[in-house]
Amino acid sequence: MNIDQFFKTLDSYFVTQQIDQIDPFLTESLRQAKEEEDYGAYITICNEMIGFYRSTSAFEKAYIVSEDVLLLMEELQLDHTEHFATTLLNAATAYRAAGDYETALRYYRQALQIYDGLLAPNDYRFAGLYNNMSILLEKMDENGSAIDYALKALAIIEQTENSQAQTATTMTNLALLYLKTEQTEQAKELLEQAVALFESTGKDGDTNEHYSGALAGVADGGL
Repeated sequence: MNIDQFFKTLDSYFVTQQIDQIDPFLTESLRQAKEEEDYGAYITICNEMIGFYRSTSAFEKAYIVSEDVLLLMEELQLDHTEHFATTLLNAATAYRAAGDYETALRYYRQALQIYDGLLAPNDYRFAGLYNNMSILLEKMDENGSAIDYALKALAIIEQTENSQAQTATTMTNLALLYLKTEQTEQAKELLEQAVALFESTGKDGDTNEHYSGALAGVADGGL
């Protein structure tokens, strides 16, 4: 299967906003990959399906695809690989979006265990995982643990080059957690730093949304 052509066609549907064509295209592509026993393509397509179904709130479909591809990867003895961890992250985020927090947390923790055995402690991929876990734990009202993971993410992101916007975004999220737990001084310090970073990097594109969030945090906290 030509996976480059697959992505080219998929991207064209998004660009031309033919969203109704995406599910049939993904389903047919998955059938073709299975027929050809192209397991690499099959896994790749499943991950695209999980993300698409999550974004369209088709959670039952996301569950089915997640369990299918994870089982296949276990059968192929890929369950200790980075690719398996990536699939776990995609599945966990779908379960989180659907409100199944316990399953999401189990998958995030399984991905973390794999990362621990494969990656350097300061690898940037840990930061993404820690941020996702922080978001989930806040939803579960485990704010102390959410703060711990946000701090871990921030420590890695701050060491990464050209990461001012990401650093400011993580600072904002952490500050809002501090406000939620009435740790006002820590929140104030982080929000001031976040606003300064956003202003130094410009306030366009994605940055604008998070910059507004930082300003809102200052206002909401009366800082």
